[in-house]
Amino acid sequence: MKVGSSAKLVNSRGGKLGFFQSAYDCKKRHSNMRWTLYNSAGDQAESGFATSSVSGTTIYSHRFSNQAVPELLVEVIAHQGLGTASLLSYVVVTGTDGGIAPNASMCTSDDTSVSVPFSAMFNFYNQDTQPPANVPKSLQPPGGQVVEGLFVQGQVVFRFDGKQWHMKGFISTLYNVAGGSVVGKFGTITKADKFGSVLHWEINNPNGFWLTGQLADNPVQVSVNGAPWQLMKITSSGGTPSAVGPYQYVQLTSTRGGLAPAKTFKAKDGELFRSPFTGIFWFYT
Repeated sequence: MKVGSSAKLVNSRGGKLGFFQSAYDCKKRHSNMRWTLYNSAGDQAESGFATSSVSGTTIYSHRFSNQAVPELLVEVIAHQGLGTASLLSYVVVTGTDGGIAPNASMCTSDDTSVSVPFSAMFNFYNQDTQPPANVPKSLQPPGGQVVEGLFVQGQVVFRFDGKQWHMKGFISTLYNVAGGSVVGKFGTITKADKFGSVLHWEINNPNGFWLTGQLADNPVQVSVNGAPWQLMKITSSGGTPSAVGPYQYVQLTSTRGGLAPAKTFKAKDGELFRSPFTGIFWFYT
């Protein structure tokens, strides 16, 4: 049984970058992974931390060889410390070699433990600073400039009418990056503004401001495993707006999850289903 792993992180020239650790959760049957990176002298002086680290959860895995642990796509769920790792959102693990448990016949007792060498390439990704290049034309704002992207994580709520599922609304939290600092929330409100809009953002800048909007065009299904991408037009706002505002449009892209249950799902009339989802909101002036 796998209990965990550890490794030194080095670059192609052998320079020390940090270290990796994981512990295997037998009940949940997955590994809790953490990457710790050494901050540069500049980052250390600015942040006051010698290291910064991220913890993540696997959202995709694929075993290319029976002689190696799987390759992974890991989404960051928590940050520790400031500096080099503070803006990381994803880790891609490729080129794995080794790490496979030995044949049970080699064990001499029930509590035998062995360390098995492994190697891999860890590719670290910051959150995008610009919307994806493949945003459908109908979801591109007519003019304006994108000024900010925020990671969103929460639930899409669906209601069953006896025949099919209908989207009822959103309940979600906004972060600066995946697993980063909470900066606000997004959801569907029950009392529409005077334009009939019910999509609502609350942003925790020093004084706080809010936006309410509605769909500007029909959503577009871009991927098979993510909720449709959307373009929303802001119809009302309040509070102390961002210095780069006022915002005119908000675009939802890069979604994962948030889909209605399969048609074969057995449900009763009026039953609700909450589908976990993530994505990125892009705010346009």
